[in-house]
Amino acid sequence: MQTSIYTNPAPLIVGLPNGLFTLLILIGSGALELDACRAVGKITLVLLVGIRNTKYVVYASIAIMYLAIVFSAILHYLPYISLISLLLIPRTLRLAGPLLSGDEYVVRSRWRELRNLWAGPFSVRLVMLIIFIVSIIIARVYPPLSV
Repeated sequence: MQTSIYTNPAPLIVGLPNGLFTLLILIGSGALELDACRAVGKITLVLLVGIRNTKYVVYASIAIMYLAIVFSAILHYLPYISLISLLLIPRTLRLAGPLLSGDEYVVRSRWRELRNLWAGPFSVRLVMLIIFIVSIIIARVYPPLSV
């Protein structure tokens, strides 16, 4: 029965990294298609906030993404071993580099690099999800690691 009362924040907090990474992918895609979106009058987040201000949205998304992982571990929604995913911060910043420049020319010239946000078998998002799943399995098999 649906009661419109949501008392368990665990799924929301644990799901934030995946959702925010999806946001980064959408921002990257929107930045690559700026001219086409302008031509047809399509309003994307990048056009809405402007290419110069997009970097602030990207920084905030990355910060909240990784803080959600830390809070998930502190609140025992994820095992502490999942904090290994924090090692992906430099890679995430490197992949989002063109967006962090705030310059439309840089975004266009570094499109291959930006495309790596969602392309490739070892995307940060996929590696992060694998770390979460493996850490949960390890914590179930070896309970002392779950604390």
